[in-house]
Amino acid sequence: MSQTESTADYSALLKRCDELIRAGKFSSVTALLSGLTLAQVPRTHRQSLAKVCRRAGLISMGLRLLHPVIHSDKPLLDPATAGEICEYAVLLSRIGSISEALELLSKVSPVEAPEALLYQGFCHISMWEYKTANGYLEQYLAQPLEPYAKLVSSVNLASGYLMTKQFDAAETLLNSCIETATSLNSQRLVGNCLELRGRMQILRGDFAKARLDLDRASGIFGQAQSYDQLLIAKWHALMAATEHGSASPLLEFRKEAFQRQHWESVRDADLFSLKIEFDSARFDYLYYGTPLAAYRARIGEEVAHTPNPEFIFGESTGRCVDLATGELDGGEALQGGRMVHKVIGALIRDFYVPRNIGSLFSELYPGEYFDIASSPLRVRQLLSRTRKWASENQVPLTIEQNKGSYRLSLGEGFGIRMSMAAAPLEPSQAQWSKLKNVFPIGREFKIQEACERLGCSKSGFHRLSAWAIENGSLLRTGEGKATRYRRAG
Repeated sequence: MSQTESTADYSALLKRCDELIRAGKFSSVTALLSGLTLAQVPRTHRQSLAKVCRRAGLISMGLRLLHPVIHSDKPLLDPATAGEICEYAVLLSRIGSISEALELLSKVSPVEAPEALLYQGFCHISMWEYKTANGYLEQYLAQPLEPYAKLVSSVNLASGYLMTKQFDAAETLLNSCIETATSLNSQRLVGNCLELRGRMQILRGDFAKARLDLDRASGIFGQAQSYDQLLIAKWHALMAATEHGSASPLLEFRKEAFQRQHWESVRDADLFSLKIEFDSARFDYLYYGTPLAAYRARIGEEVAHTPNPEFIFGESTGRCVDLATGELDGGEALQGGRMVHKVIGALIRDFYVPRNIGSLFSELYPGEYFDIASSPLRVRQLLSRTRKWASENQVPLTIEQNKGSYRLSLGEGFGIRMSMAAAPLEPSQAQWSKLKNVFPIGREFKIQEACERLGCSKSGFHRLSAWAIENGSLLRTGEGKATRYRRAG
């Protein structure tokens, strides 16, 4: 096949896939792409095909297309383009490798690829760092964009304003988005905006206006059990619980969210119910089971309580593993710090959301790049070793798998002891204390210097800097290689 014929064939394939995706026929896209020999796909079409894979939910295939371009074993005549880096990074973020995605995106100039700003914003949203995310979305919206892309990004920014309690800015932007979405006949986006505006009215205490917006949104989304309708049910449950002074409506909603596996709604139901009726056991479960610093800060703002210094995940009356030391009933079965110990710690890090391959790999192999050809296998081998350890030690511990994600389940009479003092779930504060001893306030430094002085990887520093920027302790200027950091406090 000649290069011209090959180009024509791939162009036709991309066009057909786009038509199928717009029609919601994702299984047909999978069938079309299943016959491809990925190693033979020309470089000129890899980015476009990877984007198709992302839109169709074929994340592993998209990563396989672009990994040889981003992390080639041999020097390439043409280095990875800004667009290829961005597409690979957003694919990484979809499997949970957020720190590596941010590291790649930080190297891209927005002039070459404005979408780098958008994807960085999405990465920070996934970590509940809305203040930082809003900054990236504002920069992205300052670029020349197509009307629909601008509309979608504006809706995301309005959500960010809502999460940071900038209600006036959120309302102004949502009203504008509703007008634009109506003119573009984008009814689902109209519904999304109405749902967000209804949520805003709840936070302002105007339940009458909230119900008007939520009912309009519900009419647009129809009666199907969609994610959009689940959100509307959550806000109705919150209003009912607030009006009756009872957490019962929220706890009923929690059951539905759990059944439908929308884990963040389960977490939200626990937080909202604690504001109505405080329960110490539920509060400790929420706090210990939430690893993200930004969400923990939200818990502290909205529920004025302090967690108990220790927490038992599972049952406290039987055998127990101490997560801090790795000891099993006082022995050394876990060999503290070894990989089985790390696997259990990684799996239990979030009580709500199952861990996916990318997030597990980042935690178990810090500083290493994710390789779709080998990294999943390495993680699965460690999971297998952990299952073997549990069997040999007669520990009723099960690692459940569902759609590529993993969750730790404990049997009867077994628990895992966790301690806030001995093993904090969020390591950023310890690293920040070290950074403060190295860099005085106002002194600029580059990422390479920070990594050398702190003894951490670039991905580790990106996690630390995201945390510090979010809480206002660190400032960042410049883009790409010109990026500089300095302490603000």
